[in-house]
Amino acid sequence: MYSQHMLARVEYDRMINSVPSVSEYGDNNGTQRRPLNWLRAAFLSVLHLVVR
Repeated sequence: MYSQHMLARVEYDRMINSVPSVSEYGDNNGTQRRPLNWLRAAFLSVLHLVVR
């Protein structure tokens, strides 16, 4: 189960890294970055439930 969790985590990190970062769009005040972090946290929560 643990190795499956780590594999899912690696796949998730690869998916996130393939998405262009918000800073590339020139948003310096971070208003777009906060919802992205919330979405990442929500996705991780669902991922933990699915893996478990």
